Amino acid sequence: MSQIIIFIFLLVFSGCATKRAHQSNAQMIKMLKKKSWHCNISSTTKFDLNYCIPNDLTSSKVFNIFIEGDGFSWVTKSEPSLNPTPKNHVALDIALNQSIKNKIYISRPCQNVFDKNFRNCDVNYWTNKRLSNDVIFSLNEFLDFAKKKYHIQKFHLIGYSGGGVTSLLLAANRNDVKLVVTIASNIDTDAWTTYHKISTLDVINPANLSEKLSKIKQIHYVGQNDQNIPLSIFQSYLHKFQETYNIKVISIENNTHSCCWDKLLLNELETP
Repeated sequence: MSQIIIFIFLLVFSGCATKRAHQSNAQMIKMLKKKSWHCNISSTTKFDLNYCIPNDLTSSKVFNIFIEGDGFSWVTKSEPSLNPTPKNHVALDIALNQSIKNKIYISRPCQNVFDKNFRNCDVNYWTNKRLSNDVIFSLNEFLDFAKKKYHIQKFHLIGYSGGGVTSLLLAANRNDVKLVVTIASNIDTDAWTTYHKISTLDVINPANLSEKLSKIKQIHYVGQNDQNIPLSIFQSYLHKFQETYNIKVISIENNTHSCCWDKLLLNELETP
């Protein structure tokens, strides 16, 4: 009897999670239509990825790629969600606030995809494996796809939260990344897990790739009131570099981890 009750509970919980994710996705689509954007699906080897572009996307040799954060990964500190589609699409809000038109927004694996496009979406890929090699490889495939489809020569990678970590890991293994911008991002993953006293993530710590990353221009934005990823995480990252002339850390007064990055203007991004 107890097993039946548990099964019914999980079924109802799963249905609620899917409904919430669909509602969040629908709100995003509604907002994008007002902004004259639309979304597509790009199929990589392991995941189907949601990406969104302006209807009047401008051709350019350099494209600005905005990568979403971890999304709705956890219901509580110990209970993972059943669908990581963000409640608030922070990286998308940032992208929409930029006046440039040579830009693409990319969801992380398993965000804003449903049914057959939710393939291989195990809960690990938005919890302890959310920054793993599988995830980075999939996003790398997307960049290759976008480069060919839109005739791109160079990328600016702009990542919010965990999306900033993915941006650095992608840049470390490509030769076409001109600039990396991270926003409220746990760029020294070891320092971050130590700070929160949580288990380590399945990820290559970007701070340990200083030799490769020191050659790439970087701008890291930190919120002065961010209790999740404080300034000490960025300082720890910087300490891993012998040369920091390519790296700038900018502290934004009053911003927390989730507020109010939609107002951020990235004047460093290249226009056509």
